[in-house]
Order: sequence, then C-alpha cells, then structure tokens
Amino acid sequence: MKHKSASKTAGAELPVLAEAKLNPYTPTAHESAAAQRLLDRKNCRPPSPRFKVAYKGTVTNIEADHALPASNFVLLADALSTGNLRFASGLLNQIADVSRSGSQLTANDVNFMLATIHEIGPKDPTEALLAIQMAAVHNAVMVAARRLNHVENIPQQDSANNMLNKLARTFATQIEALKKYRSTGEQNIRVQHVNVNAGQAVVGIT
Repeated sequence: MKHKSASKTAGAELPVLAEAKLNPYTPTAHESAAAQRLLDRKNCRPPSPRFKVAYKGTVTNIEADHALPASNFVLLADALSTGNLRFASGLLNQIADVSRSGSQLTANDVNFMLATIHEIGPKDPTEALLAIQMAAVHNAVMVAARRLNHVENIPQQDSANNMLNKLARTFATQIEALKKYRSTGEQNIRVQHVNVNAGQAVVGIT
C-alpha cells in the first residue's frame, strides 16, 4: 500500500514538472531590478575571504577555502584594511574565538563573522578592530534575544532582558563611535544665522 501511494504521488508530480519546463518563470520588473542591484553591489567590491574549519584530535585548524590559499589571505588583509599579514592572521584567530555559536566552531560561524566585517567595510586597521567588535557584539545580541524568547521564569527573563539591553546599547554606541571616527577631518558646516528680507534669505555659514 505504501508503495502504491508513493507511485501515485510521484506520478502526480510529473505534469507539474512538465508544466514548469514549458512555462519557465519570468522575473517581474522589480525582481530583475533587485537582481541587478545585487550584482552591482557584488561587483563593486572584492569578495569576502572564506575559510574551512578542520579538527584533528583536540586541535582546531582554520584553513583557506580557496584554490590559492595565499590569495585568500590577501583578501583577508584587504577586508581588514591592513598590509600586515601577521596582524590579519592574529585577528582571524580572535574572530574564530568569538564566532562559535555551538559546541564546536564551524566554517559558517567564521565566514558569517568575516562577511559581517566585510560589509561594514573598515577603511583602516582601527576601523577593522571596531568592525570585529561590532560583529561580535551583534552575535551576542542575537544570543541574548534568543534566550529572552525561551525563558521559563521571571529571573531568567530579567537576566536575559538586562543582557539584551546592555548589548544593544553597546552596539548603538559602537555605531556612533564608527561614524565619529569616520567623520574626523571632514568639513563641518554650521548655520549661525538666517536673515530673510524682501523674499531673499542670507545665511551666515562658518
């Protein structure tokens, strides 16, 4: 009986597959525009570095996920805006230490952190350090939010809520710190006074 049911279901799927081949989906104008924007963003920047995680006994090895490992480390240094490969390698180890989401570190953990840092787009090593901290705090915020959604009593709720609030405020402070650091040296324009006479406005600027 089970075999018959399976055969019937498989047979019912065939017309659907045939129809899909005869009538391929045509993306809407909005979907096509979104795809083009995605390609434009992807092509305007170098790719994010990617790594594999391998375990040999109690030793965790982080290896380049690239046909030419040296090129992957170049991408890593570029993503961190540094010319110092030792600095980049040390930061990679720190990133791995704080990116683990389960009992063991995975390639997804490391590569998500690196992709987050890559998207922040640090412009120098100082910004790279801040971007790494921002990525780490973001992960912690998500952990706190998950815990808050699974509390079983009031003390757990208070603890998770306090942790979430502190981490969220920290992340907001980091964003402001990055904006302030990036704005250093830019021209600041302040409007001192505005006089309106006979339909004309004269603005005093410093």
